[in-house]
Amino acid sequence: MKKMLCMITLACSLVACGGGGGDGPVANQSKAVPTSSDSGPGDVERLFTFAKGTTWHYKVTSEFEGSTTVFTKRETVTASTSSGTRTDFTVEYVDDTPDAEIYQDNYFIDLGGLTHVSNVPSSDFTSAINPFREILFPVVPQTFVNVDKQSIPYVDVDQDGKPDTLDAYVTTQVLQWEAVTLSNVSYPRALKVLRSATYTIQFSGLREPLEMKSDFTSWIVPDVGVVKQVIHWPEPAESGLSVRTETRELTSFSSGGNN
Repeated sequence: MKKMLCMITLACSLVACGGGGGDGPVANQSKAVPTSSDSGPGDVERLFTFAKGTTWHYKVTSEFEGSTTVFTKRETVTASTSSGTRTDFTVEYVDDTPDAEIYQDNYFIDLGGLTHVSNVPSSDFTSAINPFREILFPVVPQTFVNVDKQSIPYVDVDQDGKPDTLDAYVTTQVLQWEAVTLSNVSYPRALKVLRSATYTIQFSGLREPLEMKSDFTSWIVPDVGVVKQVIHWPEPAESGLSVRTETRELTSFSSGGNN
């Protein structure tokens, strides 16, 4: 059971760009927004830097059950291809913890927004919820649904010999422009974005559904990208589920060239 819950907490990390309202459908918008659009102003604020070779380094402070761990994480754009008004790009993630794996996220950006396409490594679950829109253009205060899917085939969490299913509901709330201060630098203008995810395991037996929530608050600076992120997600502990808090702060950034 603990191993299966770990799989879901990893899935919570999938939507790590920053959404409020994970308790139910947003008023007048119960479906996820389209994942592509040929209309819109594009990324006029230059929030997303996707030139090949662009690299971010972060200091990560992870707190769980009274214990604190500090490590560094590197994110690098490893591929970027443009065609017309659309650019497809890949971001590679690796941290300096022992036995750290390398992860990749594939995206595209068009006139209407930024879309998360796929993960490497992937799973049946991540394949079911991808692709999804991460940000809409123009960037204005609003709340929208990223993912709204029910009865996703899942593993046999309750070990009754029958597969269980998973419901996934993710929203993003674009909040405001504000100043953000890190340990080594201040940025006078950053876009604050809040994302919430609710994953509910629907057991095949008579057991009550298990709901797990996570939230990601991000500050995104034009021509730089995400400079700070505070993340909360549930994780198995001796007493059941407990909340891990992870704070990421940008320590260095290098652009790979012009987008």
